[in-house]
Formats: sequence, structure tokens, C-alpha cells
Amino acid sequence: MNSLNELRYPFNSILEFIAGGYIAQRAGLHLAIALLFFIVLSTHVLLGRGTIVHRLVTIFFAGTVYNNPALSIAGLRFNELAGILAAVFILNRMLGGLSFDVRRVGVPLILSGLVLLAHAAYVSVLDPSVSPDLETAVLRGVLIARIFVLGVVAIGMESLFTQREDFERLISAMVRFGVAAILVYFIQAGVFVSGTTPYGTYWDAGFTGIPSFGAVSIERGHFGKFLVILYPFFAWVGVTRRRWLPMALFLLVTLVNFSASSMSFLAGYFAITALVLHRSMLRAVRPRLIVPAVIGVCALVWKFGAQYAAVLEKIVMLGVKGDEGGGRGFSVLDAYLSAHPLGVGYSGSTLRTVGTLPQINMGAYALASQLSFLILPIFAGFLWLTYRGIRESLGLRDSLTAGLLASGMIMAVLIDLVDVLWFVPTLWAPMLIANGLAYVERHAHAPHPVPNVAQPAHA
Repeated sequence: MNSLNELRYPFNSILEFIAGGYIAQRAGLHLAIALLFFIVLSTHVLLGRGTIVHRLVTIFFAGTVYNNPALSIAGLRFNELAGILAAVFILNRMLGGLSFDVRRVGVPLILSGLVLLAHAAYVSVLDPSVSPDLETAVLRGVLIARIFVLGVVAIGMESLFTQREDFERLISAMVRFGVAAILVYFIQAGVFVSGTTPYGTYWDAGFTGIPSFGAVSIERGHFGKFLVILYPFFAWVGVTRRRWLPMALFLLVTLVNFSASSMSFLAGYFAITALVLHRSMLRAVRPRLIVPAVIGVCALVWKFGAQYAAVLEKIVMLGVKGDEGGGRGFSVLDAYLSAHPLGVGYSGSTLRTVGTLPQINMGAYALASQLSFLILPIFAGFLWLTYRGIRESLGLRDSLTAGLLASGMIMAVLIDLVDVLWFVPTLWAPMLIANGLAYVERHAHAPHPVPNVAQPAHA
């Protein structure tokens, strides 16, 4: 297996995917189906209930995992295009007098973007060694622009999502898009088993001996990480709608994708949910589902025991002990801060190296190397928003929804510490949804003034 080469993507956009004939090849079958799924699901959303902003915001969040080059144009993913259009509509509404609350999540996100933009410009002037060339500057601008889009979309949600049903439709859409992405993964696996190596096949990364697949994402790690952060919403559909098949598919693909990050994140979600909701979850899970779940897990462990042991070894090496070669040792951060004490400017997860300095693969280290002294106020603000979100979620009448959203927010902090997913839209979704549901419930039960109607005079 290790002697074979990975088959990555010879195309960079949907235009090249179609014009180059890759869409008609068996190696691209799964991506052709992914494109069809995305079109059908997006059309269902666009023809559904709610304003155009509601529908575009839904696609923006639900389509996050669809970041494959075949699902992008001009460097922008389809869900990002929906987010940009939603932001344009929201800004137009704001110019027309749409009111918004500066104390919620959207405005702090926009302020963070302004701070990161100012810092990047400041560092480029004072430290010429990290002054970006034109291509890097454009890429950095796009990365920071995504923060502004997320912030404006958050303001739109805070102002225009006024009913519980608005948020429930968003959650359901994220799960539907996620299930379609999982099906594409297994279709790609089927193409591989049939004898054709599909585009986006990734080998064992040196530790499992079994290939994994990119599915609707650019690579297997992105697919695993972007999908696993939908855990609160898959669990919500299970415990509140009694639909457990999506959750079963979610767990199955996470356990056979062999991504160390996604498996460790899943374990974190389980642990936090068990702490927050252990009694409620035991009552919500149907007893007849426990036996097949246990049988399934035992079968997977029996079949892939060596691979799970290898993944566990990698998690321990990189996540617990630290690994200099993997960019997680403290000396890597020290090398960056010694060379660039002002930081190198925010650059997401794309620009993690400067010159001959080693690559950084740990979220907290990457953020510290990019922002330097600004990391303290930025991260403190993020923790404050998270605290407020958790406090508001625990005030919801539905304890299951509250606990799942709280677990999503707590896990988001841990994920940001170890990985570079700070402004992935779905990582912010639990906070935005909890904040919105709490606001809706408060206003639904607020006393309404009784109009003082003059009584008619009687003779």
C-alpha cells in the first residue's frame, strides 16, 4: 500500500473539473455525485421557507464541509459564495435601518477582523522580513475577509432569525448536507474497491496501512475535522427527532476515516456530553439501539484493531507528548517568537511557515506566532463570548438542546487550542444558535403591554 502514490486533484475549480472531462471519468464519479447532491440540497433550501437571507445563511453553514476544488469557483467555495451574497443582503438591510445588538456575537467578530487586519498591516511595515508578496497578500486578505463575512452573517442571524423554527431548519439542513457528504465518502470507497483509484485518495500517512478519502473535502483530514464538528447537530437530530440513522452514519465514517484529529475530537465531544448530559442522554437513547451499536463497534475494532492502535499512538505522540517534527513542540513556537517578536500577521491555517522556520501544526502555537502580544486579548474575548454562550444555552427550556450546544461551545475552545479551525463557520454555529434561541425564548415570554382602550360611556 505504501508503494502506491496518492491520487490528488488535477483541477482547481468546477470549471476545470467539467472542461477537463474529469467529471465524466470513473475516478471523478464521487465528485460528480457530490456536485449533484449539493445542487439538489441547495435548491431544496432556496425553495424552502424563510427570507432569501435565511436560505443563503443556511447554505453558508450547511455547505462548509464541501470544500473540494470541484465545488469551488475562482478560489471560493460554493458555501462561501452563499455567505458573501447573504452578507451583501444583510449589509443592504443594515444601511436601510436594520437594528442589531452590539453585545451579541456578530459585532465582536467584525471587531476581531479589524484588529487582525490592522495588526497584519502594522507588522508588514515594521518587520520587512514577513512583508508578503502580492500573491501572499491577496491570500491573507481573503482569509481575513472570511472573518468579516462570518461576522456580518452572525449579525444577520441575530436580527432576522426570530423564531425557533429558523434555527431548527438550519440544524436540519446541516445534518442533511452532512449525510450526503458521508454517502459520497462511501461512494468513493466503493470506486476504489472496484479497482479504480478515485481523485482524492490519501494513503496511510505512515501509520495505518489503509487508504482514506477526501469525499466532498479537499483531503481526508479536512473531511474528518469539518464533519466531526457537526456532532452537536447530528446528536440533536437523534435525541429530539428520534432519527438515529444519520448519527450512525456519522459515527461509522468517523471511525473508518482514520483521521487522528477527528477521532480525538469525537472522543472529546463524547466526554463533554457525558459530563453535561449523562442522565438525559441515557433516557433519550432507545435501549434497542445499544445492542447493534455495541456489535458494530466490536466488529470495527476486530477488523481495524491495528489501525486504531496506530491512530492512538499518533494522538499520544502529537497531542500528549508533543512532537518537534510535527510542529507541536514548544521550541517551534519559541523559534517563531524569537525571530518575529511582533508576530507575522494573521494568516489562518494556510501560512504556517516563514522562511526556514519549522511548520506549526498546533492551533495555539500558530495563533501566538501570528498575533504575538495580541493573542491574550483576542483569546480572552473568545473565552468571554463562549462563557456568555454557555450561560445562555443553559437557560434554555429544552435541556437536551442546551447541553448539546454547550458541549459544542466547550469543545470549540479545545479544538481551537490544538488545531487551526478558528473561523470555520460551523465551529461558531453552536454559539450563534444558542444565543439566538435564548433571545427568542426571552422575547416569547416577555410580558406584552396591554393597550389602554377607552371604555364606551353608558347612559
